[in-house]
Amino acid sequence: MNALRLAAQRRVRTGAAGLLLLAGGTAAVAEPFEVTFTGTIAKSNYAEIRNGERFELTLVLDNGNTTAQGQTWDMSHLQCAYWRMNNAGDVRLAQPITLGNNVGVVGTISTDGSGALVDMMSMVYSAPVFTYTTAGFTATLLTNVVWYAHGFNPVLMIGTRRFSEAEGNGIRMTPADWSAPRPSRRVCDAAVVPPSPDGGPAAIPALSGGTLGLLAALLAWAGRHRLARTTSARRRA
Repeated sequence: MNALRLAAQRRVRTGAAGLLLLAGGTAAVAEPFEVTFTGTIAKSNYAEIRNGERFELTLVLDNGNTTAQGQTWDMSHLQCAYWRMNNAGDVRLAQPITLGNNVGVVGTISTDGSGALVDMMSMVYSAPVFTYTTAGFTATLLTNVVWYAHGFNPVLMIGTRRFSEAEGNGIRMTPADWSAPRPSRRVCDAAVVPPSPDGGPAAIPALSGGTLGLLAALLAWAGRHRLARTTSARRRA
């Protein structure tokens, strides 16, 4: 009799594990990806942005898919433009890209079956930027913020201040000059330092309402089954 009870318990655990795997499979949700251009600062007349050091422009993209393989992103999929200046990344500007935030795009971004970039937008710009956050700038009030990614200098202008890319041709819009798309954990807020692309925990996928309901039903079923087995065993004892 004990052997029969043990076998039944094993079947319950196996069934529960299978349902949990099924629930986990249905929990996959779309996630944003990001691509980054890295250049060298030149001709800067900002006190806080240092010539000869690194800068990055990262574009965050979300087209509703969960993989970077065989994808295409257009203007409607842009979520954020995140600028990071100096080797320490201590000067930042983040622009949420929404309707009415004055962003222009020419072309699309696309990947092949391996997730490698095969097409890059030929131009992305905001002139001027209406909504943004900053960190590390010496001026507390920034006006007439303009930036261009289109193969020409300068690249970031705020009033009379500006800097260029050291190679002389601005932010280059060829796939080889941008990182391959990778999952983005970036918050579009300059006050939040973005995590290292290769470090830090990955975001935990959110569970949909249907998946949460399935898990709740599974736990309730398992509890009732265990109670029934325990009651039956006590009656037979």
